[in-house]
Amino acid sequence: MIESVELRNFRNHTETRLDFSPTLTLIHGPNGAGKTSVLESVYCLYRGSGFKGSDRDLVREGADWFRVDLHDEGGSRRLSYDLGGERAVKKFIIDDKEYARLPAKHKQPIILFSPDDLLLLTGSPSRRRRYLDTMISQINPQYPATLRRYERALVQRNKLLKSPVCTPDLLFSWNVLLSELGSVIIGERYRTGEYLNAKVTEYYRAISLDTARIGVSYEHQPVTSRQLLAAYDACYGRDLAVGATTVGPHRHDLAISMNGRSAMDVASRGENRTIILVLKQLELDYVIDATGREPLVLLDDVLGELDTRRQAATLEMFSRYQTIITGTHASEIATPLQTIELL
Repeated sequence: MIESVELRNFRNHTETRLDFSPTLTLIHGPNGAGKTSVLESVYCLYRGSGFKGSDRDLVREGADWFRVDLHDEGGSRRLSYDLGGERAVKKFIIDDKEYARLPAKHKQPIILFSPDDLLLLTGSPSRRRRYLDTMISQINPQYPATLRRYERALVQRNKLLKSPVCTPDLLFSWNVLLSELGSVIIGERYRTGEYLNAKVTEYYRAISLDTARIGVSYEHQPVTSRQLLAAYDACYGRDLAVGATTVGPHRHDLAISMNGRSAMDVASRGENRTIILVLKQLELDYVIDATGREPLVLLDDVLGELDTRRQAATLEMFSRYQTIITGTHASEIATPLQTIELL
């Protein structure tokens, strides 16, 4: 559980310290006050990188370094980044031990809602695949490496497809590797989609007091590596014609429906936001069920476009966990919470 964070030269913060409630903390203030930057600083300390840009982007304009200090019930953490030398130096210090990268054993699960998540329903399939992959990566430390290996192999196969000397024999070794990795990715994504689908309607109705039926499904059944290898072999002619690999988990999608129709087509702005908040709650449950650990919840500008009733239901839903929320105004909802104003 996080107790405090102190930012120096981080984004637009020269020097800022904040103390947090063990339950709900609302950080409010005008646009540009640095509310999202506070969430990003915490995210950096627990996940190893920011969620809006590169490390260099986190340095306050006019400075050549930043530092973030965080205290939680487990001890202390520090992240420093210095541009003053010949090359940038990034360091994590956790309980007096120094690391160039945040080790997996020190990463903490975080459930993040940001305004970009509002494009989950209406955006590209790659956004929904990334949503699933982020969920899985929080509970399976090996999964990110599997994804990276698949993506590197896919790049090499696509390069060969564009080559004038490409033949099925030259592609075979890449097909084998892609099929082995791809079958793992598909299986993990499918099981995650099934988990979401089992609870999504119940949770949606609890927040919205609506009877809508929400569905979530990964649009591909699990396959063996042998089955996927046959698919890569079979698509050779088509792949050669377009110069790209046309089958595999990099082409799949997560379908989200409302009353049997695509939520992209029928959900209002408020319904869209509510569905995404429900998916974030399910993401939280997913981590707890798999690891037994309660994630920190970061909700950036989450209450906008929700009516008072849905705002209250949202706060109630996350009040069982340590949650940090940002918004432009102090909440008028009766739910007890600590408020911090940034000017």
